[in-house]
Amino acid sequence: MSVLVLELSAPGEEGRNSASLSVGESVFSVVAVSVTGALLAAYGGLPWVYLTCLGLLVVMAGTATLVGGRFEHRREAGTMEV
Repeated sequence: MSVLVLELSAPGEEGRNSASLSVGESVFSVVAVSVTGALLAAYGGLPWVYLTCLGLLVVMAGTATLVGGRFEHRREAGTMEV
């Protein structure tokens, strides 16, 4: 992902965009671990708890994929950007 972010960034904005990607990934990881950890701690190691946690992680990943597709980058005239 970071190579794609650098490729799509305007000159001079590479650092900010790379840092934003890192912060977003960190926030997602913290939320995922905290929610699933809290569920596991509250309800123990029952099979339905594991399946619920897995389902929540799949929903979070799917949501991130859908939300990530809504952003468009600028395309400069005369470039080979797709």
